[in-house]
Amino acid sequence: MKDYLKYHDALIKGFCDAADFLVHQGIFRSNMLLETLDVVKTWEKPELKDQIAAEARFLRAYFYFELCRMFGTVPLVLTTEAVNNPRAEARELYAQMADDLKYAIQTLPDKKYEVKDSQLGHATKWAAESLMARVYLFYTGYYKQDALPLTEGGSVTKQEVINWLDDCINNS
Repeated sequence: MKDYLKYHDALIKGFCDAADFLVHQGIFRSNMLLETLDVVKTWEKPELKDQIAAEARFLRAYFYFELCRMFGTVPLVLTTEAVNNPRAEARELYAQMADDLKYAIQTLPDKKYEVKDSQLGHATKWAAESLMARVYLFYTGYYKQDALPLTEGGSVTKQEVINWLDDCINNS
């Protein structure tokens, strides 16, 4: 039994290490994309730049949400600069997730993709709305708060989340 527990513990640690690495890699790549988007001077479609930024912010919010669910609080890194940040407060982390998701909700297309569509697999407004609801429910439930904070002040309210879920359910 002792050998099994050692094996089990090693397996769990390996899984957590791998998941942690992949999530941090995803955050780094999202930050890299957001930092270098302006390098491209000419866009075939101007709205494509906004869509790419929104998808990167959606993914960054998703990765931070997964990290926070696994480890509680983590360092908040919004650049590709190599720094050793301390753990951020939960309020700060969730405010950044809410900002990223609100931007994605306002920017991403509300278009259903067909199987043959080249955009299949890309984030949509409805994916951002549903992730915002998960983040809201986790934050307000676990941290016993009434609303989800935003970085520049203000908050995401329960009614906003209900409206986004209604949109997601009725239109996606």
